[in-house]
Amino acid sequence: MSTMLRFSKMLWGRWKQKKNVFSFRDWLVLAYDLILREFPESRLPYRGRLTSLRLAQYKCPLSARFGTSDFLVLDELFFRKEYDFLFQTNLGEVRTIVDLGANCGFSIRLWLRHFPNARIVAVEPDEGNVAVLRRNIPDVAQQRVRIVEACVAGTSKDVYFDRRSDEWCFSISDTPIPGAQLVRTKTLLEILDSFAFNGPIDLLKCDIEGAESDLFRNSAPWLKRARNIVVEVHPPQYDSERLAEDLERAGGNFSITPITPDSGNQILFLQQRDSCNIPHLVGSGIRPELDWNE
Repeated sequence: MSTMLRFSKMLWGRWKQKKNVFSFRDWLVLAYDLILREFPESRLPYRGRLTSLRLAQYKCPLSARFGTSDFLVLDELFFRKEYDFLFQTNLGEVRTIVDLGANCGFSIRLWLRHFPNARIVAVEPDEGNVAVLRRNIPDVAQQRVRIVEACVAGTSKDVYFDRRSDEWCFSISDTPIPGAQLVRTKTLLEILDSFAFNGPIDLLKCDIEGAESDLFRNSAPWLKRARNIVVEVHPPQYDSERLAEDLERAGGNFSITPITPDSGNQILFLQQRDSCNIPHLVGSGIRPELDWNE
């Protein structure tokens, strides 16, 4: 298939998505981003420039960078609706959400819309992504979200933060990588402790580009506090079978449901079978719920 024929088909696909955006101007934003990404060597203007667009179902506009993976995340979450299964699932009351790999903040907008009583901890290591993430939190929701700019892993250690890929798949490595930044990781427990929080995690989202293997291999300190988990795994290095082994080793008792096919990266939904016995370890200076208004 020729480049132009393939591009025409993709542009036609974009045209069919016009019902998902608020106006023709917003569709033009989608179309121009497609042009920039399909012709990465072109000298067209505005590549990497921040723009805004409105979706049909959202009052506040979204911020995204032209010609970047921001629009691929938009496709996944708002057009292909990869996380929408959560909103038809009985998750119980959702008051605490931890989003590992919050990227440019589109998943945060989903949580704000569908879980109006939830407080959210958004963890994202890249300062460029964090800048867009901050813009994607509406003013009326600022008090519901806290951002932690950090790499998360199973143990606190020095790693190499690799930004050579697109913005949605920056990754960490234990071994040196040319041009990678040496950073110190934080564990999930350290992040929760920074908010003096020791209650249940009602929803944990984990999309951390391969670091999930290290996270779940060392999940015993926090795993029993998580009621619902949505995680992207990256076979063959780490798949659902290895995840199940790590969950069992850490003392977890979860059902595991594949949400996307097992070809390539796979989204899995984990739900604790015995959520009524999640510990609430409340002590001096410890909060059973996230509350940073004090």
